Parts: sequence; structure tokens; C-alpha cells
Amino acid sequence: MEDDKVQLYYLEVEETKKAFIQQLIKDAAMCGIDVESAVLSFDSLNDLIQKVEKILNQLSNTANGFEKIQSWLYRVDVSEVQIKNKLKQHPENTLNQITAEMIIKRTLQKVVWRYLHNQGKL
Repeated sequence: MEDDKVQLYYLEVEETKKAFIQQLIKDAAMCGIDVESAVLSFDSLNDLIQKVEKILNQLSNTANGFEKIQSWLYRVDVSEVQIKNKLKQHPENTLNQITAEMIIKRTLQKVVWRYLHNQGKL
């Protein structure tokens, strides 16, 4: 939980927010998913999760959407086991809500680690 607060702080830092958005767009694009228009502007973390969830919902209804989602998860290093565990902890949430949240948080985590490393703080 403490890690979430630290990461959320870095969404307020312009440099890391920009890097995060760029990384999110890049990872999705490498899997054939266009998220750019949805993620360039968001009001809060929950707003962003809802936007990515909407994209995942749309992908779920396409012929090769499942494969694209799997590729995206692999690219950002989120496993099926992690998603299943999170679903067990939060059964009130949908699969796509959990998946969106985990993609966003893992991408942000990698960007923050890279930022801190470059600052000599890690």
C-alpha cells in the first residue's frame, strides 16, 4: 500500500508523468493496441483505470483482442496468477478493471524505478 502512495506521488511530477504516459502508449502500441487518445489526458488514477478498462472491454469483443491483451500483460510483466490473486482479493471488481489497474500500476512502477535510478536514488 505504501508503494502505491509513493508511485501516485510521481504521477504529480511532470517528468515522470510524461515518461509514464509515453511508456504506456509504447507498450500498448507494440501489442497492436492504440491507447494514445485515451491516456494523454486524465484527471486521476481512477479516471485512467476506467479509460484503459474501456479499451480492454472493446478489445475483448474483437477477434484477436484476447491475444493483444495477453501480449500487453506479458510486455509489462503482469502474470495471470497475479490477476487471479487480485480478483480473489477484490471479487467486486471485473477482470478488465483489475487488468487495467495492474497494467497501469506496473508501468508506473517501472517508470518510477527508472527515474529514481537515473537520479542516483536507487
